[in-house]
Amino acid sequence: MDQRSSPRRLHPISTARGDKVKILGLVGSHRRLGNTEVLVREIMRGAAAETNVEETVVRLTDCALLPCKGCMACVLKGEDCRIDDDVPRVFAALEEHDALVLGAPTYLLAPSAPVKMVMDRLLTLFPKSEGFKGKRAATVAVGGLPNWDPFSIPLLNAFVLVLQYDLAGWLAAYAPGPGQVLMDEDVVRRANLLGRALANASVEYVSDESGKRCTICGGEGFRYLSGRERNGIEVQCPVCLAKGVISDGKVKMDAAHHRFKEEALTEHFFGWIMRTGEMYFKHRDEIDKRKRRYA
Repeated sequence: MDQRSSPRRLHPISTARGDKVKILGLVGSHRRLGNTEVLVREIMRGAAAETNVEETVVRLTDCALLPCKGCMACVLKGEDCRIDDDVPRVFAALEEHDALVLGAPTYLLAPSAPVKMVMDRLLTLFPKSEGFKGKRAATVAVGGLPNWDPFSIPLLNAFVLVLQYDLAGWLAAYAPGPGQVLMDEDVVRRANLLGRALANASVEYVSDESGKRCTICGGEGFRYLSGRERNGIEVQCPVCLAKGVISDGKVKMDAAHHRFKEEALTEHFFGWIMRTGEMYFKHRDEIDKRKRRYA
């Protein structure tokens, strides 16, 4: 069926508990009450234990989502996105809620396509990121086995960090069958605790108890910047570009400087992205001439 002509529209599932904190759960899984959804809901249960919340869960797989065309009209012309699908409604839901729980299963080392489809369109929303300051977010990624999900957590975290959410924490969980993660009582406990930390910043939650992930974005891979130093090995996270030191098998990152800081994102948006239109049109005739050989 042509999604453009007959899209399935966004139908959130809502449970009203009060009017103090509005929490949005975005689920990137086709499995209803599968591992991803039950953990998103358990995180929201934890939040509800700390304060009155209004919960809304949206399954991105129930939405009409189309790929970004890269036309750049949203940035260079200030237009609304020209694609007729549910992404603007998802963005409106993000703006309307005070907190976000973003969850996805892992497909081939990374989050499932629905999350990535929305993520690829975030450029439209970036100029409004000022409105996300002070909002909090939590992420959860589910895989079948450890070591087969290297990009799931860092990409989910990149989604919320680029919008300037305060990241309360993240959870990586593993179970092959639908809902089977509920057999792991420690994971369920951690999900509930993450929800409490989401709603109450004074609740302590440690995302990576092993100390081997980037403490900014949760990435597991590092670039080596130098040989062994007195205090350890200097490294850089390729996802968030934070620098840090690995010592005694633990990583410590510099939280003051990374690509998701407001000043770095502002410079990237206005110093680079906004300039690309001018750079292209300056050479368009010559580019078109050279392209003819590939027609």
